[in-house]
Amino acid sequence: MVAYKILVVENGLIVLADIDGIDTPRLTKDDVKIEIIATGFVIKVGELSIVIPERVIDFFLENRTITLYPFSAENYIEEPAISIELSREAIIEARGVFTFWRKNSTAQQGASIESVKS
Repeated sequence: MVAYKILVVENGLIVLADIDGIDTPRLTKDDVKIEIIATGFVIKVGELSIVIPERVIDFFLENRTITLYPFSAENYIEEPAISIELSREAIIEARGVFTFWRKNSTAQQGASIESVKS
């Protein structure tokens, strides 16, 4: 499952997602994983994938709370399902890996372009 939308708010991110079938009361920090993608991170909370674009990474580093809300057209009012604060160290590490990966990918693409021009 992929989140429909993230909202940048004062203390972190509000995530709107179809969370039917996810046992949110049982989710813990151990169920949270960070993966690097070409455009930033994917934070996996159980079976839910939350894309964190590059332009939000620095904000997220200082505001590390993810509050998950169910999203459905049927309900006008929703209550938060769960709120998880990620560790600063984990986000710093992921940002470092992303920055390193992006610089190396750009360098390799530049090398490929140069070899084609020769």
